[in-house]
Amino acid sequence: MFILMEKYKKYDKLNYYLALFFSGIVYPLVNLLLALVLKRLIDSGIARNVYELKNAIFVCLLVCIFLAAAVFTSELTQNRFVNNFSKKYRMHIFNEIIASDLNEFSNNSTGDFLATMTNTVSTIEEKYIKSFFSIVSNSSLLLFSIIGMFMINWQLSIAVLIVSLVPIIVMSLLGGKMQAKQNLALTQQNAYVSKVKDAFSGFLVIKSFNIEKQISKEFQNGNDKRADSEFSLSELNNISVSISNFSGYLVFLVAYGLGMFMVINGNTSIGGVTAIVQLVNFIVMPLSKLGLEMNNKKAGLAASKTLNQLLEKVHNPVKDNSNYLKLNRFENEIKLTNVSFSYPQHGETGKRVLSHINLQIEKGKKYALVGMSGNGKTTLLKLLMRYYKLTKDGNISIDNVNINNINLSSLYKLINIVQQDVYIFDNSLAYNIMLGKSFTDKELNYAINKAGLRKLVDGNSKGVDLNVGENGKALSGGQKQRISIARALIRKTPILLMDEATSSLDQKNTTAIENAILEIKDLTSIVVTHKLNPNLLQKYDAIIFMKDGTITEEGSYEELMKQKGDLYNLCSLTMTN
Repeated sequence: MFILMEKYKKYDKLNYYLALFFSGIVYPLVNLLLALVLKRLIDSGIARNVYELKNAIFVCLLVCIFLAAAVFTSELTQNRFVNNFSKKYRMHIFNEIIASDLNEFSNNSTGDFLATMTNTVSTIEEKYIKSFFSIVSNSSLLLFSIIGMFMINWQLSIAVLIVSLVPIIVMSLLGGKMQAKQNLALTQQNAYVSKVKDAFSGFLVIKSFNIEKQISKEFQNGNDKRADSEFSLSELNNISVSISNFSGYLVFLVAYGLGMFMVINGNTSIGGVTAIVQLVNFIVMPLSKLGLEMNNKKAGLAASKTLNQLLEKVHNPVKDNSNYLKLNRFENEIKLTNVSFSYPQHGETGKRVLSHINLQIEKGKKYALVGMSGNGKTTLLKLLMRYYKLTKDGNISIDNVNINNINLSSLYKLINIVQQDVYIFDNSLAYNIMLGKSFTDKELNYAINKAGLRKLVDGNSKGVDLNVGENGKALSGGQKQRISIARALIRKTPILLMDEATSSLDQKNTTAIENAILEIKDLTSIVVTHKLNPNLLQKYDAIIFMKDGTITEEGSYEELMKQKGDLYNLCSLTMTN
């Protein structure tokens, strides 16, 4: 019934087994003892046996103390297990997502990931794990109570047991429908989170294009679907709870009515009937809870299925294990041999982006990668970073070692990239440059100066401790790009890739930063740029021109301008405009 608990218990085996022991054995056993002691207490009172009555009261007090301790310990161990599960399972899911292949990650909505890390996992915790312990506890209490009733009077016990089966049968019939409605509720909840995330993330676009009414209408539609699916689920839940409660009342009626007949006929004592009624409490109460918890279990199961389906979509992690080669230094060259590439689209091959690329990047040289937008320049850098693996159609090697065989940790110690789209964390300026790693003040200041951030640092009272806000809302676009450049420079990797890293900077600052990078000795750099400044382009060792996913020209600025080919035409067009 709870196969997943075999998987989940590994996150805290000690508290898992302690919780099972106290909720499934100790708690119901003490409740059974309480009923038997109450029988003894009432029978000794009716018999006017003072000595037995005093002993029964004392034993009853001890049982009540043990019962309170059992409840406390059961709840404590359950909460500890859920707490540890929550920490470790969320960490496991987060690591699975973070380790996923870039393409697989991009094929899924960020809203789905957010909903998974919040609502879906919370549903598993609340409606599967807690329901598991509740079902174990209530099932054991039900079983122990039935055993106790048979010990007191088997005829009455059989009658009560027959009536108790009614809600269990009804719940099993409603189970499939409950799970379907829970799946729908989760789907609508995830869609709702995605819609809210899109609205808030695209706030500027919404205001700029005056589409508030359209977005509000879309939100209302999604919100209504979410609310309606949750209401439909709660309706079915109410039906199951009502059936459970009715069955509980029926059990009481049978126990009291039939029990009194037996007392009249001399088949049992008043104490026996009282004990049976006490035990009936431990049948009615579990029956009421079991109906609800079985539905919760279905909801938790649906949430787990949804989560697993999402993780299966990102099942292709970028592996980084000891079987891969560690490349500790860059000695000679990067070589691309007959490289062709198409972005995978839902398991199918998409349109070809790169075709038969042959390129040799020598150590210590500076390369400018130019061409019109959409011609494969960014894709080429992504392949060098191994965001996508080449399994066929050519290969990429560093010092004659295939890039697919290099350990990622060592690869990223050799090569770094400055992206065009910069994400800034809601933290200090220093954190956004160092990204949680340890660097000396000298290294930090080196990166700040080279990236042109000195004015920002000196221009505020907090210096490098300045909090830049959510996604750098306290910064300009140019300052964000400088931070991205500083992130790369502080790591001093021998190979640096820059993908339109100065697109938000003016010509003066672009020139200053590119000159700073060009002056770094032994640095091998590939810079994607659309700013065709002749004074800068002349300083590069080679210019690589890309068109329609192929390299059409390669050489120095002077050589390519003399050829009057693609670079010449693009420069002429730029100057004319």
